[in-house]
Amino acid sequence: KKYLELTKGAADNYHLSWWKRHGVVLDGEIAALAFRHGNFDLAAKSYEKVCALYAGEGWHDLLAEVLPNLAECQKQLNDQAGYLSSCVRLLSLERSLFLTKEREAFQSEVVRLAHSEMKHPVPLDVSSLITFSGNPGPPLELCDGDPGTLSVTVWSGFPDDISLESLSLTLIATFSADEGVK
Repeated sequence: KKYLELTKGAADNYHLSWWKRHGVVLDGEIAALAFRHGNFDLAAKSYEKVCALYAGEGWHDLLAEVLPNLAECQKQLNDQAGYLSSCVRLLSLERSLFLTKEREAFQSEVVRLAHSEMKHPVPLDVSSLITFSGNPGPPLELCDGDPGTLSVTVWSGFPDDISLESLSLTLIATFSADEGVK
């Protein structure tokens, strides 16, 4: 208990200084210790700081090691929104960072939560889990009011079929150097 208090104090002091990363390293120690002792609330708060740093720095390998623990804390705390968000974040990481079995378990959890009635539903961006593809060929030339048709194929990467309630696409105008602005 004394170790935890001292480590938390040191982490807090680092967070107040220019050495915030050192504070996050200590937060990771606090999270791991709290997790092992079943203090999921403290562990989740500490893991959230660690995950924020790792994600912000693009350290996906490290994020892949810590994020499952955060997800487990959220599951134990019955934080459905946080747990769902963590599962989606896990699935958006590179495939090579997880075994197929682990990835399928996260997918199952997302599907299970999506089909359950959450106490507090939250909007969730799952665009990182879906791949879009148009038809091969020359680029479409659309003008304002053009009633043209755009075919799109959608892949989710999930082993089971998933129904989409809605889908929105944003088209962005691009110009090549020889076209100029029209």
